[in-house]
Amino acid sequence: MEELEDIIDLNNNMAVWDAEFLTALAAVNGQVLDSLNGLIDRLSFNGKATTPAEMRANMREVTMWRANIIDLVNQSGMRDAVRVLVNRMGQGTARLNTYFEKIDASFSPEPYRMLLENLTTQTVSLLTGSVVDSVYGRQLGDVLDWHVLTKSTGAEVRSVLREKLTEGSILSKDLHRVASDALYTYSRGYTMAVAEGLGLKHFFFMGTAITTTRKFCNERIGKAFSQKEVEAWADLTWSGKNEATTKTTIFWYCGGYNCRHRLLPISKSMFNQFQNQN
Repeated sequence: MEELEDIIDLNNNMAVWDAEFLTALAAVNGQVLDSLNGLIDRLSFNGKATTPAEMRANMREVTMWRANIIDLVNQSGMRDAVRVLVNRMGQGTARLNTYFEKIDASFSPEPYRMLLENLTTQTVSLLTGSVVDSVYGRQLGDVLDWHVLTKSTGAEVRSVLREKLTEGSILSKDLHRVASDALYTYSRGYTMAVAEGLGLKHFFFMGTAITTTRKFCNERIGKAFSQKEVEAWADLTWSGKNEATTKTTIFWYCGGYNCRHRLLPISKSMFNQFQNQN
């Protein structure tokens, strides 16, 4: 269907934007690691020879470093990376607007302007504030605390921190997952608000299948459903399901954590066309 071309392109773009953020995150982690190496240079990591006075001084320095973690990470490039991500979200919204204009001549983006501003504010606050504190502050701060208390050497501390900040580390995966989910949830949230505003009650489950695609998603890709059918999915159990999934949020979370699929609102005539194809 010609109407879907913009959204197919959008989904392809979002995969690129997602990878773009991951690349930016690697650069941020490199800057954070440089800061940590500078911190270690100032501390007394002398192994078992570290004195109690040195340990106390080390702990004071680490505590101060943890207190400034949000500013440090943002200054290391996180704020800029999030700004780019938000701009990409705006581009995605423009593509969605084009789609909605095609399926409903009464559509206007103006009533949803405040919603978009709120979604943008929430995304920026999440990725430059609480997530930075909980991920970097916890995972890196705990490493520093532990090595101060166990009287490690500087080489030992550097090795662990370097591993923590590699691309495939748990820290990187945690941050990437949150950013990726924010990107897709933003798009889906706006989509659902417009669907409600236009009174659209039918949805097309769209996206591609890869080796890691959940069975839940594989069974639905390329098919159209009524709103009641989608809402009933919230009562099901499947691997990777977001624990916050309800009859309302199923439209936001789809298959769950790190899901790349979309429940696209469609017109009743489009729904009938999909039904006739099956």
